[in-house]
Amino acid sequence: MTKYGYLLALAACLALAGCQTTEEIAQEDDSICRGYGLQFGTPDYAQCRQFQQSDRTARYQAYQQRQAMESVARTIQNTAAQKERDKKVNQRCYFTEPDKAGWSKRVCENY
Repeated sequence: MTKYGYLLALAACLALAGCQTTEEIAQEDDSICRGYGLQFGTPDYAQCRQFQQSDRTARYQAYQQRQAMESVARTIQNTAAQKERDKKVNQRCYFTEPDKAGWSKRVCENY
């Protein structure tokens, strides 16, 4: 990922993180990694911080994919509902003359 890609992902994560500032996110990541017993400046600490950023980016991408899928599902539902409404608009129904027993039938025709 390019430098700008990371900045874009960070900005997107800020939006998802309830408007947390970069400093607040860094403090949270630091707290998580130190909670694992890792010390600042060690390779394990750096790897933990990198994992926190990757995890945040992955969660944001999953969120975007869910939003996109929900949007597609809404579009499909709306299209199906519109087709159903269109079908009803283009349908003419009537009752037949009663038969010998006095029964009529409802007949619908599409046009």
